[in-house]
Amino acid sequence: MAAKGLKVIFIIINILLLMFGATLIGLGAWVIVDQDGLVQLAKVGHEGTYENFSKPGILDVMSGIAVVEGSLTVLLTILGFCGLGKKSKCYLALYSGILIALILLQIALIALAGVLKDRVNQNLRKALKEVIKTEYEGFVESESKFSRSLDIAQVMFECCGLDSYLEFNSTAMKWTDRTSNQIPKTCCKLDKDAYLEEEQYIFVNRNCARLPTPDISNIGKACYNDIETWIINRIVVTLALTVAFTTFQILGTIFAFCLLHAFRKKSLV
Repeated sequence: MAAKGLKVIFIIINILLLMFGATLIGLGAWVIVDQDGLVQLAKVGHEGTYENFSKPGILDVMSGIAVVEGSLTVLLTILGFCGLGKKSKCYLALYSGILIALILLQIALIALAGVLKDRVNQNLRKALKEVIKTEYEGFVESESKFSRSLDIAQVMFECCGLDSYLEFNSTAMKWTDRTSNQIPKTCCKLDKDAYLEEEQYIFVNRNCARLPTPDISNIGKACYNDIETWIINRIVVTLALTVAFTTFQILGTIFAFCLLHAFRKKSLV
């Protein structure tokens, strides 16, 4: 009875590991693929700057690790089920060894998530302000990934500027409309779905960018808090999943060793 109980618990843990592995693959792949979305605003490098958008930021590195670990975990659960089905001590020993290695990788991912969270808290506002000066262009066809991402954030969160709508005219040197408009077009009240899905401007009032007022624009709300919250939330979700994942990996290792011990005693039916 005890041996059968071990089997059942081992199967449940492996199913949960399979689900967590698939979730990690999905989350990591989404960040890697979504390079034109808000992910660009989280490209804080090892020094807390946006010096090179062609290089991966810490969030990109975390996502790559998550995809690799999720994929290995999916393969590992298959190995675990094979070991259980064949009652193979070799398979279960290999399963346990790889799982221990993955636990160490998970600990590294948790530490990396903590580093990124601290870096966002300490450096994000300053880094964003600096990169607006050199990267923000303010039109939907811009080749700057950062510029497109900031526009998406302004539409999504219905806000304007990091701390004030006035900062565009005073700091955004590459903003193409800075001589004719007071605010970027994405600071205007517009059809969010049309912009986010089809990159079309459908304004409440077409004079908004030139003569903005609170009724037809989002000049009354700054963007920084929403951007920071969006980034932090994704880090926290990754961190929580990783901690839960590591817990089940540890349980999987323990029960794999228990099964190995049971096999050696030839107590399984």
